[in-house]
Amino acid sequence: MSAALSPHRLNPLDRTGAIDVVHHAAGLGLTSFHYMDYGGDVEVSAQLGDYVLVQISLEGTFLAEIGPHSLVATPDMAAVTSPGDSITMRYCAPNPRLMIRIDRALLDSRLALALGEVPSRSLRLDLALDLTKPGSGSWRGLVDTVVRDLDATGPLSRSPLAAASLELAVVDGLLAVHTGSHSALLGDRNGSTRPRALRRAMDLIEERCAEPLTTADVADAVGVSVRSLQEAFHAHLDTTPTAYLRAARIRRIHDELVVGGDGVTVTDVMLRWGITHAGRFAQDYRRTFGRTPSETLRQGS
Repeated sequence: MSAALSPHRLNPLDRTGAIDVVHHAAGLGLTSFHYMDYGGDVEVSAQLGDYVLVQISLEGTFLAEIGPHSLVATPDMAAVTSPGDSITMRYCAPNPRLMIRIDRALLDSRLALALGEVPSRSLRLDLALDLTKPGSGSWRGLVDTVVRDLDATGPLSRSPLAAASLELAVVDGLLAVHTGSHSALLGDRNGSTRPRALRRAMDLIEERCAEPLTTADVADAVGVSVRSLQEAFHAHLDTTPTAYLRAARIRRIHDELVVGGDGVTVTDVMLRWGITHAGRFAQDYRRTFGRTPSETLRQGS
């Protein structure tokens, strides 16, 4: 378990100290699925690495504690821990559970893609995930489908393209249905609460991001002051017009690199979309997509 997840301390709570551990694991890229049962009453203490861990009880309950926060997890209430959390868990036999480990780099890249920019705050998810809600229940059904296919070494998990799509569906689905530090940004991005001038500015940037736009150009085009435009981007998107423009360009570059083709180079595509600072572009691209532009061009995805 230390090799698969994080180094931890395991204390049997039964007077005999007896445990009978069962652990099965299978992976899809940067996401892995674990069936775990200690076969006895135990307490586990660990500090998580750079990943999110979702624990779904399959029978019985367990207690999860992170600092002053605690949760009694049940088959209807999953426990979700964020990267770097120090957690103590008490499992009472029987304690079979499904654990989904999602690498932080993948989560960050999918969140950046959903927001259209690299978020300014580190991702944190709420400890409790109510699986009885319609959205969360649908996500749980998706997870069950993936696990069944992995158990059977089915055609979905054996197909590289299908497996990659399943992994992204699990990650994107979790971000969509679970609350956390990203929820307000995602909700605002998908909602209609933004001022009309801000929506027009976003549309203009998306349509003309290959042009040498400045914040003043955008503000003038939508009829507001530069300061008002900057305040709207900060209040509703937690970013700046310049950062939003850079993110739009990076998405267009990514789309072209995925398609690739004979004679296509990263530099040509980058310059075509108005980016001239190669070093910063490479850093922003890797934070957004979890790989370098050259890797995307070679691999085509």
